[in-house]
Amino acid sequence: MKSHKRIKQVKVAHQSRVDSFYMEKWTIDLVRGELHCSAGIYQLFDTYRSESREVPGLLVEWVHPEDKSLVEMLWNQILHGNRVVKCFTCRILQGHQLKFFQYHMRYQYDEHGVVVGIEGTVRDVTDVMTRDNRFKLLKSNQFVDWNTEAIVIVDRDHNVTRCSSKAERLFGWTKRELLIHQAPFLQGKDFIIEMSKTLLQSGGVICLDASHLRKNGTTIDVNICMSVLRDANHEIIGVVYLYKENKAPTAISDWVLANDGGFSEFVLNSSDVFVFLSHDCSIQYISPAVQNVLGYQKNALLNTDFLDLIHPKDKKTFQLCIERVGEGIEKVTKEMKIQHHDHHWRICQTKFKFPQAGSGLDGIVINFHDATEKKEAEELVHYVTRHDHLTHLPNQKTFKNRLAQQIAEMPRNSVLAVMTLCLRQFKDIHHTFGASISEELLFTVANHIRGHIPSEYLVARASDDEFSIMIRPFAGKDNVFALAGEIVQSFEPSFSINQYHLFVPINIGISFYPDDGVNAETLIRNADLALHRAKQRGYNTLQAYTSRLDMGTCRNFALANGMGRALKNSEFALHYQPRVDTITGKMIAAEALIRWAHPQWGFVSPAEFIPIAESSGLIVPIGEWVLREACSQLRKWREAGLPEIKVSVNISVKQFLTHDFVDTVQYILRQFQIDPLFIEFEITETAILPDDPAIAEAIKQFRDMGISIYFDDFGTGYSSLSWLQRLDLDGIKLDKSFVDHIPHNWAPTQIVASVIQLAHRLNITVVAEGVETEQQLAYLKENECDEFQGYLYSRALPASAFEELLWMEGRGQATKINLDGWR
Repeated sequence: MKSHKRIKQVKVAHQSRVDSFYMEKWTIDLVRGELHCSAGIYQLFDTYRSESREVPGLLVEWVHPEDKSLVEMLWNQILHGNRVVKCFTCRILQGHQLKFFQYHMRYQYDEHGVVVGIEGTVRDVTDVMTRDNRFKLLKSNQFVDWNTEAIVIVDRDHNVTRCSSKAERLFGWTKRELLIHQAPFLQGKDFIIEMSKTLLQSGGVICLDASHLRKNGTTIDVNICMSVLRDANHEIIGVVYLYKENKAPTAISDWVLANDGGFSEFVLNSSDVFVFLSHDCSIQYISPAVQNVLGYQKNALLNTDFLDLIHPKDKKTFQLCIERVGEGIEKVTKEMKIQHHDHHWRICQTKFKFPQAGSGLDGIVINFHDATEKKEAEELVHYVTRHDHLTHLPNQKTFKNRLAQQIAEMPRNSVLAVMTLCLRQFKDIHHTFGASISEELLFTVANHIRGHIPSEYLVARASDDEFSIMIRPFAGKDNVFALAGEIVQSFEPSFSINQYHLFVPINIGISFYPDDGVNAETLIRNADLALHRAKQRGYNTLQAYTSRLDMGTCRNFALANGMGRALKNSEFALHYQPRVDTITGKMIAAEALIRWAHPQWGFVSPAEFIPIAESSGLIVPIGEWVLREACSQLRKWREAGLPEIKVSVNISVKQFLTHDFVDTVQYILRQFQIDPLFIEFEITETAILPDDPAIAEAIKQFRDMGISIYFDDFGTGYSSLSWLQRLDLDGIKLDKSFVDHIPHNWAPTQIVASVIQLAHRLNITVVAEGVETEQQLAYLKENECDEFQGYLYSRALPASAFEELLWMEGRGQATKINLDGWR
């Protein structure tokens, strides 16, 4: 019960600090006598906008009647250009509701040093003030708490009659010294004396900031709460001052540099910028790194408004971050744009935190560093992993994701259509005219399709010669068929590519939601089936899906049923493809790849049966079999005296989501006495990784054991960057679709180089898949790609053939022998 009470108290305390950061701005032009207020001020005062109010009419209109003379006198001083105060707090009466509003102000000067304007903020500090012990004392008119508060009481002649011990310590004068004459710390503070006289006449309460004199000749910044002392007959007999020391910027600097032992050295030498803000977001301390990060001299920003540096679109985010910290979150991190001295915006990783309890500081601590280059690199990779590098259209994975999202968000009884468009004879064009012409043709065709599709429809490149189109909304199926017919007709003329005129016949397959499927995979699959039928009917034809076209499901059903038998009858086998150090040419690992020798259909491609295993759930026992077989083979090679080598095993996301996956892996490793350092796991990046903490936790446990974690097919999936930052990975494997185009095609070449650089900055190993030419390998070496695998070295080999390769590696011959027989 006590813990719940404590949590509630902490939340209340934090919330009051947060509330005090919600500020509305106002400005006063003293030359023109004009007051300009933000829209939020009218909401704060619960009133309407009016141009007729005189300065500072709106700001004093709702002041408590007892305090109005005090506040009007203070504003009169301010409006005459007297810089008497930078901050004050007064009572506001709205109906029967009593509130406290706090005003901060910054004075503006002309070239002669004359005050010509004031800009400031106002905020509601009711929660803070009602919990302030000084206010409680003023309200009770009983000043007995002399041990905890700095209190001075003066009579109507302004002579000190009582003084607390804390006030003695604050100003340095003893009670005896104070009792014999007027309070010496008020010397030269005529406006304080004038306000006291106003208090003695009309009563009231006000709090303000001021600098007071100490006995030793130094000054101290204090916040003063002033009110009147009344006798038993309620007659005013004196003025009560309650003092609280304000932390000046120098004191804040001292606190920052003295805090937590070596913290000062860290702040001074850190590349991060550390900032301490007061409640009006004025910069009270900023560390030297600001010169490197934002280009400002350190002292140039002191006492300026930090919000002026924040991008307008991020100011709301700034306030929300403060609110989240106020809800009890120890630290909040957010990216936001901060203006550089050269007026450009820098993307900064920014952290918010309240000062430690007991520090005596009232404000917020922020530290940030420049993440612009990293963000731009991430955005580049984010773009290229979701778009086709040649046509700049979304890739098929993005299309599938967008389609699934569209289905999930559609109202009931809605419809959409999916088209799959295939370029016939494209492969013949590629072989006849070469890559340059065929790629130019693809780019031209992509723009041609986009130009014939309404802008609200989604067009993506599905594969080498196929495009996917999502159509929504549409009035009826006839409209879809009409659009498809127009597209077919548009391909009848030839395309002019350099000096060639190329005719490109097409076929189109169509499926409709919800008649032909209620999810993205089914709709795409059925559109592909319809496309296959359209191809059988000849060039420039289109076909809608019908259930009669779905003959392939029979084979899928047979494969799904046969997988359990295949595990029992040893129809599966592992082949091993070497992974090679790019510089030394030495084999350092091997990827275990599953093969299925089906008794009826012969060799079945993993690309065909793995998706079926995933959807049926059989991928879990198959994945366990692969790990057991790989560990068994590792032990056989070790016992045969062959060089030890790491083996990489593909792991399904579904395996990570089983409750005993980590225990199963540990058991298999112990069973075959395999050191975890010789096992690597590859997660296929094309899968949609669920946002499940169990996955991150399992990966952490495996890495703690010594198992390396790689992302396979990097660049073809949904969440590369997201998972790179959330998971600790050892490496990524660049997908073959990128490697195929290096070094001759500019775009994929630049993408590969950028990915390698980004991965190395994150201390992640890069493996290139599908390396087939010496030119590709030379480019990878030049750009410091760590490892490669592909037919240039060897295809995937049966265990017996791979064993021979290991013997040669052990004798130092593997890089010198002719491997053509194995490719």
